[in-house]
Amino acid sequence: MTTRRPLALAAALALTPLAAAAGSNPKAPSAAPAKDTATLEEGRKLTKSLYAGDISGIWSRLSPTLQALAGSEPELARRAAGWLGTYGREKKVLAEKTDSLAGSRRYLRVATFDKEAGTVEVPWNFDRKGRVTTIGLRPAGKEAAAPNGARETPAPLRLPFDGEWTVWWGGRTVWENFHASSADRRFAADFFVVRGGAAHAGDGARNEDFFAFGQSVLAPAAGTVVAIEDGRPDALPGVVDPQADADGNFVVLDLGNKVWAFLAHLKKGSLAVKPGQKVKAGDLLAKCGHSGRGAEPSLHVHLQDAPDAGKGFGWPLVFRNVVVNGAPAARAEPARGQRIAPRPASTP
Repeated sequence: MTTRRPLALAAALALTPLAAAAGSNPKAPSAAPAKDTATLEEGRKLTKSLYAGDISGIWSRLSPTLQALAGSEPELARRAAGWLGTYGREKKVLAEKTDSLAGSRRYLRVATFDKEAGTVEVPWNFDRKGRVTTIGLRPAGKEAAAPNGARETPAPLRLPFDGEWTVWWGGRTVWENFHASSADRRFAADFFVVRGGAAHAGDGARNEDFFAFGQSVLAPAAGTVVAIEDGRPDALPGVVDPQADADGNFVVLDLGNKVWAFLAHLKKGSLAVKPGQKVKAGDLLAKCGHSGRGAEPSLHVHLQDAPDAGKGFGWPLVFRNVVVNGAPAARAEPARGQRIAPRPASTP
Protein backbone atom coordinates (compact mmCIF):
# COMPACT_ATOMS: atom_id res chain seq x y z
CA MET A 1 0.00 0.00 0.00
CA THR A 2 1.28 3.39 -0.83
CA THR A 3 2.25 5.23 2.33
CA ARG A 4 2.94 8.75 3.43
CA ARG A 5 6.62 9.39 4.11
CA PRO A 6 7.44 8.44 7.72
CA LEU A 7 8.30 11.60 9.55
CA ALA A 8 10.64 10.70 12.42
CA LEU A 9 13.73 11.81 10.52
CA ALA A 10 12.74 15.40 9.83
CA ALA A 11 12.99 17.80 12.74
CA ALA A 12 10.98 20.39 10.82
CA LEU A 13 8.07 17.96 10.76
CA ALA A 14 8.27 17.07 14.45
CA LEU A 15 4.64 18.05 15.01
CA THR A 16 3.31 15.56 12.49
CA PRO A 17 2.06 12.11 13.59
CA LEU A 18 4.39 9.16 13.24
CA ALA A 19 3.15 6.33 11.04
CA ALA A 20 4.99 3.08 10.45
CA ALA A 21 3.12 2.53 7.20
CA ALA A 22 0.12 4.82 7.20
CA GLY A 23 -1.95 2.04 8.70
CA SER A 24 -1.24 -0.40 5.87
CA ASN A 25 -0.76 -3.58 7.84
CA PRO A 26 -2.28 -7.04 7.21
CA LYS A 27 -5.94 -6.69 6.32
CA ALA A 28 -9.19 -8.55 5.80
CA PRO A 29 -11.77 -8.89 3.08
CA SER A 30 -14.22 -6.34 4.39
CA ALA A 31 -14.38 -3.43 6.80
CA ALA A 32 -16.33 -3.74 10.03
CA PRO A 33 -19.74 -2.08 9.47
CA ALA A 34 -20.06 -0.72 13.01
CA LYS A 35 -17.78 0.66 15.69
CA ASP A 36 -15.61 -1.95 17.37
CA THR A 37 -16.16 -1.39 21.09
CA ALA A 38 -12.79 -2.86 22.08
CA THR A 39 -10.92 -0.68 19.59
CA LEU A 40 -12.96 2.33 20.64
CA GLU A 41 -12.02 1.86 24.29
CA GLU A 42 -8.41 1.12 23.43
CA GLY A 43 -8.15 4.30 21.39
CA ARG A 44 -9.70 6.33 24.17
CA LYS A 45 -7.33 4.87 26.77
CA LEU A 46 -4.24 5.56 24.67
CA THR A 47 -5.44 9.09 23.93
CA LYS A 48 -5.89 9.72 27.65
CA SER A 49 -2.33 8.49 28.28
CA LEU A 50 -0.99 10.71 25.49
CA TYR A 51 -2.72 13.78 26.89
CA ALA A 52 -1.43 12.96 30.40
CA GLY A 53 2.16 12.55 29.19
CA ASP A 54 2.25 8.85 30.15
CA ILE A 55 4.58 7.90 27.33
CA SER A 56 6.15 4.86 28.99
CA GLY A 57 2.89 2.93 28.72
CA ILE A 58 2.53 3.93 25.08
CA TRP A 59 6.14 3.20 24.12
CA SER A 60 5.83 -0.48 25.01
CA ARG A 61 2.84 -0.76 22.64
CA LEU A 62 4.63 0.61 19.56
CA SER A 63 5.59 -1.70 16.72
CA PRO A 64 9.34 -2.16 16.19
CA THR A 65 9.15 -0.06 13.02
CA LEU A 66 7.40 2.79 14.80
CA GLN A 67 9.86 2.62 17.70
CA ALA A 68 12.69 2.92 15.18
CA LEU A 69 11.01 5.94 13.58
CA ALA A 70 10.42 7.59 16.96
CA GLY A 71 14.04 7.01 17.97
CA SER A 72 13.64 6.51 21.71
CA GLU A 73 11.13 6.86 24.50
CA PRO A 74 12.50 10.29 25.54
CA GLU A 75 12.34 11.45 21.92
CA LEU A 76 8.73 10.30 21.67
CA ALA A 77 7.96 12.17 24.89
CA ARG A 78 9.49 15.30 23.37
CA ARG A 79 7.36 14.91 20.25
CA ALA A 80 4.21 14.34 22.28
CA ALA A 81 4.90 17.51 24.27
CA GLY A 82 5.34 19.33 20.96
CA TRP A 83 2.00 18.11 19.63
CA LEU A 84 0.18 19.17 22.77
CA GLY A 85 2.04 22.46 22.94
CA THR A 86 0.93 23.26 19.41
CA TYR A 87 -2.72 22.23 19.62
CA GLY A 88 -3.34 22.82 23.33
CA ARG A 89 -6.03 21.09 25.37
CA GLU A 90 -8.87 19.13 23.84
CA LYS A 91 -12.14 21.03 24.06
CA LYS A 92 -14.77 18.84 22.44
CA VAL A 93 -14.85 15.43 20.73
CA LEU A 94 -16.74 15.75 17.44
CA ALA A 95 -16.51 12.17 16.20
CA GLU A 96 -14.89 8.80 16.76
CA LYS A 97 -14.39 6.21 14.02
CA THR A 98 -13.12 2.63 13.97
CA ASP A 99 -12.69 -0.10 11.44
CA SER A 100 -11.11 -3.53 11.36
CA LEU A 101 -9.60 -5.51 8.47
CA ALA A 102 -8.22 -8.98 9.31
CA GLY A 103 -6.69 -8.03 12.59
CA SER A 104 -5.51 -4.61 11.50
CA ARG A 105 -7.58 -1.96 13.31
CA ARG A 106 -8.01 1.82 13.28
CA TYR A 107 -9.32 4.36 15.74
CA LEU A 108 -9.73 8.02 14.75
CA ARG A 109 -10.74 10.78 17.15
CA VAL A 110 -11.83 14.12 15.69
CA ALA A 111 -11.92 17.02 18.15
CA THR A 112 -11.49 20.74 18.69
CA PHE A 113 -8.52 22.12 20.64
CA ASP A 114 -8.05 25.47 22.33
CA LYS A 115 -5.01 26.51 20.25
CA GLU A 116 -6.28 25.36 16.85
CA ALA A 117 -9.00 27.10 14.85
CA GLY A 118 -9.82 24.01 12.81
CA THR A 119 -10.54 20.43 13.79
CA VAL A 120 -7.77 18.04 14.82
CA GLU A 121 -7.42 14.27 14.39
CA VAL A 122 -5.87 11.84 16.87
CA PRO A 123 -5.19 8.58 14.96
CA TRP A 124 -4.28 5.21 16.43
CA ASN A 125 -3.65 2.30 14.08
CA PHE A 126 -2.94 -1.25 15.24
CA ASP A 127 -1.36 -4.18 13.42
CA ARG A 128 -2.49 -7.79 13.64
CA LYS A 129 -0.47 -8.29 16.83
CA GLY A 130 -2.12 -5.31 18.49
CA ARG A 131 0.96 -3.09 18.19
CA VAL A 132 0.54 0.63 17.56
CA THR A 133 1.60 1.72 14.06
CA THR A 134 0.43 5.36 14.08
CA ILE A 135 0.56 7.97 16.85
CA GLY A 136 0.17 11.75 17.01
CA LEU A 137 -2.08 14.72 16.37
CA ARG A 138 -2.73 16.36 13.00
CA PRO A 139 -5.10 18.79 11.31
CA ALA A 140 -8.20 16.98 10.10
CA GLY A 141 -7.74 15.52 6.64
CA LYS A 142 -9.51 17.10 3.70
CA GLU A 143 -10.34 15.73 0.28
CA ALA A 144 -8.46 17.39 -2.57
CA ALA A 145 -10.09 19.17 -5.48
CA ALA A 146 -11.66 16.82 -8.00
CA PRO A 147 -12.53 18.57 -11.27
CA ASN A 148 -12.80 15.17 -13.00
CA GLY A 149 -14.84 13.61 -10.20
CA ALA A 150 -18.13 13.41 -12.09
CA ARG A 151 -16.53 12.08 -15.26
CA GLU A 152 -15.54 8.65 -16.50
CA THR A 153 -12.48 8.02 -18.64
CA PRO A 154 -13.21 7.62 -22.37
CA ALA A 155 -11.23 4.38 -22.40
CA PRO A 156 -13.14 1.45 -20.82
CA LEU A 157 -11.14 0.07 -17.90
CA ARG A 158 -10.67 -3.54 -16.87
CA LEU A 159 -9.18 -4.54 -13.54
CA PRO A 160 -5.36 -4.74 -13.73
CA PHE A 161 -5.34 -8.33 -12.45
CA ASP A 162 -7.16 -11.63 -12.70
CA GLY A 163 -8.83 -13.38 -9.79
CA GLU A 164 -10.22 -11.81 -6.62
CA TRP A 165 -8.29 -9.05 -4.83
CA THR A 166 -9.26 -6.86 -1.87
CA VAL A 167 -9.25 -3.07 -1.73
CA TRP A 168 -7.11 -1.65 1.07
CA TRP A 169 -7.22 2.06 0.13
CA GLY A 170 -10.14 3.07 -2.04
CA GLY A 171 -13.07 5.47 -1.99
CA ARG A 172 -13.70 9.20 -2.09
CA THR A 173 -13.13 10.19 1.54
CA VAL A 174 -9.82 10.42 3.40
CA TRP A 175 -11.14 7.93 5.96
CA GLU A 176 -11.57 5.29 3.26
CA ASN A 177 -8.61 6.35 1.18
CA PHE A 178 -5.68 8.46 2.35
CA HIS A 179 -4.84 9.18 -1.30
CA ALA A 180 -7.98 11.35 -1.46
CA SER A 181 -6.06 14.28 0.05
CA SER A 182 -3.78 14.44 -3.04
CA ALA A 183 -5.15 16.05 -6.20
CA ASP A 184 -3.31 13.76 -8.62
CA ARG A 185 -4.13 10.56 -6.69
CA ARG A 186 -7.58 11.68 -5.64
CA PHE A 187 -9.20 8.39 -6.75
CA ALA A 188 -6.27 5.98 -6.37
CA ALA A 189 -6.72 2.45 -5.08
CA ASP A 190 -4.38 -0.06 -3.47
CA PHE A 191 -5.11 -3.78 -3.82
CA PHE A 192 -3.83 -6.95 -2.15
CA VAL A 193 -4.89 -10.59 -2.00
CA VAL A 194 -6.66 -12.22 0.96
CA ARG A 195 -7.21 -15.95 1.36
CA GLY A 196 -8.89 -17.47 4.37
CA GLY A 197 -8.92 -14.10 6.14
CA ALA A 198 -5.16 -13.54 5.83
CA ALA A 199 -2.89 -11.77 3.37
CA HIS A 200 -0.11 -14.35 3.64
CA ALA A 201 0.75 -17.92 4.48
CA GLY A 202 3.01 -18.83 7.40
CA ASP A 203 4.45 -16.02 9.50
CA GLY A 204 4.65 -13.51 6.65
CA ALA A 205 8.38 -13.00 7.11
CA ARG A 206 9.09 -13.27 3.37
CA ASN A 207 7.53 -11.45 0.46
CA GLU A 208 6.91 -14.85 -1.10
CA ASP A 209 4.57 -15.64 1.81
CA PHE A 210 2.17 -12.94 0.61
CA PHE A 211 -0.50 -14.02 -1.85
CA ALA A 212 -0.21 -10.80 -3.89
CA PHE A 213 3.55 -11.05 -4.41
CA GLY A 214 4.44 -12.20 -7.91
CA GLN A 215 0.87 -12.01 -9.22
CA SER A 216 0.51 -10.70 -12.77
CA VAL A 217 -0.22 -6.99 -13.21
CA LEU A 218 -2.15 -6.30 -16.41
CA ALA A 219 -2.82 -3.25 -18.57
CA PRO A 220 -6.18 -1.74 -17.51
CA ALA A 221 -6.78 -0.41 -21.05
CA ALA A 222 -5.10 -0.08 -24.42
CA GLY A 223 -2.34 2.50 -24.45
CA THR A 224 1.32 3.35 -24.85
CA VAL A 225 4.03 2.84 -22.25
CA VAL A 226 5.57 6.25 -21.55
CA ALA A 227 7.68 5.63 -18.41
CA ILE A 228 8.96 2.72 -16.35
CA GLU A 229 11.16 1.95 -13.36
CA ASP A 230 12.37 -1.61 -12.77
CA GLY A 231 15.49 -1.45 -10.58
CA ARG A 232 14.25 -0.52 -7.11
CA PRO A 233 14.46 -3.28 -4.50
CA ASP A 234 11.60 -5.11 -2.86
CA ALA A 235 11.58 -4.36 0.87
CA LEU A 236 11.09 -6.99 3.55
CA PRO A 237 7.55 -7.30 4.90
CA GLY A 238 6.94 -4.91 7.77
CA VAL A 239 10.01 -2.83 6.95
CA VAL A 240 9.34 0.70 5.71
CA ASP A 241 12.33 2.63 4.38
CA PRO A 242 11.60 6.35 4.92
CA GLN A 243 14.11 7.22 2.20
CA ALA A 244 12.60 4.95 -0.44
CA ASP A 245 10.71 6.36 -3.39
CA ALA A 246 7.01 6.12 -2.56
CA ASP A 247 6.00 4.21 -5.70
CA GLY A 248 9.02 1.94 -6.08
CA ASN A 249 8.97 0.27 -9.48
CA PHE A 250 6.21 1.44 -11.80
CA VAL A 251 4.68 1.61 -15.27
CA VAL A 252 2.98 4.71 -16.69
CA LEU A 253 0.59 4.26 -19.62
CA ASP A 254 -0.81 6.95 -21.90
CA LEU A 255 -4.43 5.91 -22.47
CA GLY A 256 -5.20 8.87 -24.72
CA ASN A 257 -7.65 11.72 -24.17
CA LYS A 258 -5.45 13.19 -21.41
CA VAL A 259 -5.59 10.09 -19.25
CA TRP A 260 -2.45 8.50 -17.83
CA ALA A 261 -2.46 5.31 -15.76
CA PHE A 262 0.11 4.74 -13.01
CA LEU A 263 0.72 1.23 -11.62
CA ALA A 264 3.23 0.97 -8.78
CA HIS A 265 4.96 -1.21 -6.13
CA LEU A 266 5.99 -3.64 -8.87
CA LYS A 267 8.46 -6.47 -8.33
CA LYS A 268 12.07 -5.64 -9.14
CA GLY A 269 13.14 -7.01 -12.52
CA SER A 270 9.63 -8.16 -13.47
CA LEU A 271 8.64 -5.51 -16.04
CA ALA A 272 7.58 -6.99 -19.36
CA VAL A 273 7.24 -3.70 -21.29
CA LYS A 274 9.43 -0.84 -22.50
CA PRO A 275 8.81 2.87 -23.18
CA GLY A 276 7.09 3.40 -26.52
CA GLN A 277 5.52 -0.06 -26.53
CA LYS A 278 1.83 -0.36 -27.42
CA VAL A 279 -0.27 -2.57 -25.15
CA LYS A 280 -3.81 -3.93 -25.21
CA ALA A 281 -6.14 -4.23 -22.25
CA GLY A 282 -5.11 -7.32 -20.31
CA ASP A 283 -1.53 -7.46 -21.59
CA LEU A 284 1.10 -8.37 -18.98
CA LEU A 285 2.95 -5.35 -17.62
CA ALA A 286 4.85 -6.76 -14.64
CA LYS A 287 4.48 -8.71 -11.40
CA CYS A 288 3.14 -7.38 -8.11
CA GLY A 289 5.95 -6.60 -5.68
CA HIS A 290 6.90 -4.74 -2.53
CA SER A 291 9.03 -1.90 -3.86
CA GLY A 292 8.61 1.65 -2.62
CA ARG A 293 7.11 2.57 0.75
CA GLY A 294 4.59 0.11 2.12
CA ALA A 295 4.25 -2.53 4.81
CA GLU A 296 3.69 -5.49 2.49
CA PRO A 297 3.25 -6.51 -1.17
CA SER A 298 0.40 -4.69 -2.89
CA LEU A 299 -0.59 -2.99 -6.14
CA HIS A 300 -1.19 0.77 -6.39
CA VAL A 301 -3.26 2.11 -9.32
CA HIS A 302 -4.38 5.61 -10.18
CA LEU A 303 -5.32 7.71 -13.20
CA GLN A 304 -4.54 11.39 -13.70
CA ASP A 305 -4.79 14.04 -16.39
CA ALA A 306 -1.04 14.79 -16.57
CA PRO A 307 1.89 12.50 -17.49
CA ASP A 308 4.13 13.40 -14.53
CA ALA A 309 3.68 12.14 -10.98
CA GLY A 310 2.55 14.79 -8.54
CA LYS A 311 0.94 16.96 -11.22
CA GLY A 312 -2.59 17.37 -12.52
CA PHE A 313 -5.84 15.95 -11.20
CA GLY A 314 -7.06 12.41 -10.72
CA TRP A 315 -9.61 10.54 -12.78
CA PRO A 316 -12.08 8.17 -11.08
CA LEU A 317 -11.18 4.49 -11.35
CA VAL A 318 -14.37 3.01 -12.79
CA PHE A 319 -13.83 -0.61 -13.81
CA ARG A 320 -16.20 -2.41 -16.19
CA ASN A 321 -17.63 -5.94 -15.90
CA VAL A 322 -16.59 -6.85 -12.38
CA VAL A 323 -17.76 -8.94 -9.43
CA VAL A 324 -17.90 -6.97 -6.17
CA ASN A 325 -18.33 -8.90 -2.92
CA GLY A 326 -19.71 -11.79 -4.96
CA ALA A 327 -22.23 -9.75 -6.97
CA PRO A 328 -21.83 -8.94 -10.70
CA ALA A 329 -21.62 -5.24 -11.57
CA ALA A 330 -21.42 -3.52 -14.94
CA ARG A 331 -19.31 -0.72 -13.40
CA ALA A 332 -17.66 -0.27 -10.03
CA GLU A 333 -15.35 2.20 -8.31
CA PRO A 334 -13.14 0.43 -5.72
CA ALA A 335 -13.93 1.16 -2.08
CA ARG A 336 -12.06 0.14 1.04
CA GLY A 337 -12.77 -3.42 2.12
CA GLN A 338 -14.37 -4.60 -1.12
CA ARG A 339 -13.55 -7.94 -2.67
CA ILE A 340 -13.31 -7.32 -6.40
CA ALA A 341 -12.59 -9.49 -9.44
CA PRO A 342 -13.08 -9.41 -13.21
CA ARG A 343 -16.42 -10.87 -14.26
CA PRO A 344 -16.00 -14.05 -16.33
CA ALA A 345 -17.07 -13.59 -19.91
CA SER A 346 -19.81 -16.22 -19.54
CA THR A 347 -21.41 -14.45 -16.56
CA PRO A 348 -24.71 -12.75 -17.56
